[in-house]
Amino acid sequence: MPLLGSRNPYSLVLEDRGTFLWDGAGNTLATLPAMVAGPERRAAWAAAIREIGQAKAEFQVLFGHGDLDVSCHEVPYLPGRERRDAALSLLLAEDPTASRPAMGVALDADPSAKGGHVLWVAAYPAPDMFDAISAIEAAGCRIAYAAPIQRLLIRGLDHAGVTATSRLLLALEPSQGRIAYFRGRTLVLLRTFRIAEGEAAREEVLFEEISRTVQYIKQRQRTSPPAMLHAVGIGHLEPSFRDRLQRTQGLDLKELAPASATFLLTGARAERADAAGMNLVPQHILDTRKRQVFRAVTWGAAGLLVVLCLAAAATIRVSEYQLTQAADQAEANLQIRQRLLQESDKVARARLPLLRLRLAEELQQKKSASLDRLAAALFNAPQGVTLEAIEVREASDPSRFEFLVTGTALSEGALSLEPLAHYMDALQSTAGATLEPLQTVELTDLRPDGSPAGGAPSHRAAARFTLKGTAP
Repeated sequence: MPLLGSRNPYSLVLEDRGTFLWDGAGNTLATLPAMVAGPERRAAWAAAIREIGQAKAEFQVLFGHGDLDVSCHEVPYLPGRERRDAALSLLLAEDPTASRPAMGVALDADPSAKGGHVLWVAAYPAPDMFDAISAIEAAGCRIAYAAPIQRLLIRGLDHAGVTATSRLLLALEPSQGRIAYFRGRTLVLLRTFRIAEGEAAREEVLFEEISRTVQYIKQRQRTSPPAMLHAVGIGHLEPSFRDRLQRTQGLDLKELAPASATFLLTGARAERADAAGMNLVPQHILDTRKRQVFRAVTWGAAGLLVVLCLAAAATIRVSEYQLTQAADQAEANLQIRQRLLQESDKVARARLPLLRLRLAEELQQKKSASLDRLAAALFNAPQGVTLEAIEVREASDPSRFEFLVTGTALSEGALSLEPLAHYMDALQSTAGATLEPLQTVELTDLRPDGSPAGGAPSHRAAARFTLKGTAP
């Protein structure tokens, strides 16, 4: 499991020829000779780390010496808890007398493998890891990651986009070189060799090692070697060496990176970023780091919860204060409205009698005017119509009057109904007046008062009538 931290930590590189300190870019900061495990080596490493001058810096340990045992096994898929048990069983099967080794495991999916997966097992010397961790912590720094160089080589190829089933890699450094052969995700061969001084001698040693590797692949693996030799750190080689390699071994040389250290650190970043990647840091340290992270997250969450609770309480208090202020303001506004309504009610009560009086006066004036118009129409009888009685009273509708007219229509050279008709037309022409149907009409001869019964009448066919109607 990778540990969180800096993307480019310092590196403590353990090799057979010595121990090296690299910065985050792969530049060599210090070189220490190979020493026996113990207090002296720890003191020397701690002193070299202190000279870097970076307190609390992160370090990763890269194992590249021959005491490291790295093996690959074709297996089916194994859950995380079973991988370490399977790796321990494989190591004990190879050496039953060995005690429980310090190791790291990783499981890669590989369709070309029998079980579909390849289990990487790295058994490293516990004293080396103990000295490295002790020196790093004594210098006030922190170990973040540890891995074998073999694993970083295949990760570097993955990062460079080399996905062929069979891959051959050459990594050159100033004084040594490495040749790694991978079949799928399985490491088949890793050769580490010294490089002599002098350009001609270097190329000759390099050519011999490549030739031995090609022969090994042909004879022991019984397969054809890859047609491409991927390489890092070969910028100093002459073009003639490339031509010779192509002519004699059938290998094309392709450079992936200008420096071996840069290539290894790229692979380390890729492996460290993988949650299921190999990490050789002892499990108890990883568990301690997990507990520290968990404790920090827990305390942080608790602190955040307390802050949120305090913020919520403050928000509630502020909201309560605002609601109280709003309620008080609303109550004050209500009192003001009630007082205004009471004052308006008092004013209305004081003005209501006056308004009623004015309304009554206006209504009386309207009724008087209407009554005058109606009286003028009723009394304006035409010639030949004698009015005997006029009765006017207020109707059930206060806005109208009912009237009853009794009279006599005389003939005087014309029909007696003709003057009556003129009188009725005049009444109906009054605005809003309505006459009921004429119900009572008596036609008689009109005689003067005191005249004998047989005497001549003063008017023939006089019409006695009664008119009813309404008017506004």
